[in-house]
Amino acid sequence: MKKMLMVSFVALFLLSGCSIDQRAGMVDYVKTTVRYTNMVNHLVNNIPSLALKATSDQQSKTTLEKNLNNVKSELQKYNEMIPPRRAEEIHQNMTNYNKTVESEINSYLKQIKKGNFDPKVFQTPAFTKTIQEMLKLRDQAQQLA
Repeated sequence: MKKMLMVSFVALFLLSGCSIDQRAGMVDYVKTTVRYTNMVNHLVNNIPSLALKATSDQQSKTTLEKNLNNVKSELQKYNEMIPPRRAEEIHQNMTNYNKTVESEINSYLKQIKKGNFDPKVFQTPAFTKTIQEMLKLRDQAQQLA
């Protein structure tokens, strides 16, 4: 009976075309995607309050710049990931959206250097749509795991 169960288990893996290593790779990819998109979404949602504080407080300005640079660094690491085959399309779409996010971060960092802390850059309809699309891709990735 145990042999039959073991043979069935192995056959299931072979027939599904998904090895244990591939499955673990997908789980890791999904975790990274979820963590990354949540980080971007959190930053975008908190930019208005951080920017308001930064107008009058040097430490808040430093925190804002640090947060923007952290997301930018994570974005670059995410783009360099090699996704599992089943997630390649999701990853390609995410890296395309990341170009917009990185551009906006760079633009905002330049504004901060000039003393402008207006968070409206992150509140435009186009940027909001980019974040929404990234969250949809996060949800699609979760369905693959």
